Amino acid sequence: MQSFAITCEISVLWLMFGYSLAFGSVKGGSGDFIGGGEKFWFRGDDKTGKPITPASTSGTIPEALFCMFQLTFAIITCAIIAGSFAERMKFNAMLIFMALWHLLIYCPIAHWEWVCLSECCTKDMLCPCMRQVDVC
Repeated sequence: MQSFAITCEISVLWLMFGYSLAFGSVKGGSGDFIGGGEKFWFRGDDKTGKPITPASTSGTIPEALFCMFQLTFAIITCAIIAGSFAERMKFNAMLIFMALWHLLIYCPIAHWEWVCLSECCTKDMLCPCMRQVDVC
């Protein structure tokens, strides 16, 4: 029951906010720490006016496919956490904890790993969210 509820909750949160927080553009300010809100609700980029459509791509694959692929990691991470307390937590407390953990911990770390580091390594510079570590 917990795994199914986590799958449903994280899927909805990922499409509403998580994908944008993890894979939004780095544009200074909060973008150094977490992605921007241009893809909230999977609506697309406000600056360019380009919506996310079946023809939108992320690299060489459709962006919707990339989003769903990354969603599997977001779900499995929360499921692993749920396995550590296995029925020793109230159900509603578990849902609240998973939602907060996903948005406040998972999304920023995914942003650092997938967006921030890849952009900084291509520019041969230190990542702004990890200024003391040369990761390239």
